[in-house]
Amino acid sequence: LNMLIIEGALVFDDTKDLTLDASYIFVKNGTMRIGTEQEPHKHKAVVTLHGNRRSFEIPIYGCKFLGVRFGTLDLHGLPRKAWTRLAATAEIGATQVCTVRP
Repeated sequence: LNMLIIEGALVFDDTKDLTLDASYIFVKNGTMRIGTEQEPHKHKAVVTLHGNRRSFEIPIYGCKFLGVRFGTLDLHGLPRKAWTRLAATAEIGATQVCTVRP
C-alpha cells in the first residue's frame, strides 16, 4: 500500500502470521491493534514502512511514518527473553564473551 488511513479499527488476525507493507500509515480517530496486553498476538506480525528521503513528504509526519492522531496503537506480542547473562566480566577490548546457558 502507498497510504493507509485508519478511521475505524484495523485488528490483526491472531490465527496466522501477517505482514503489512506501506509508505504511510495514519491512525486518525481509530485503532490499529496487533494483540492486547491481556491477549498478546501469538503469531509473527511484521509492519514494514517503505520510503526514502526523496519520497513525498506529508507535512508534520515526514517521508514514511506510522502516525497516530486522536487514536490508539496497540502492539503486544508474546513475552520474549531478551537478555543474556554473562558468565564472566567482559574486559575492554575482548573479542569473545562467555554467557550463562539458560
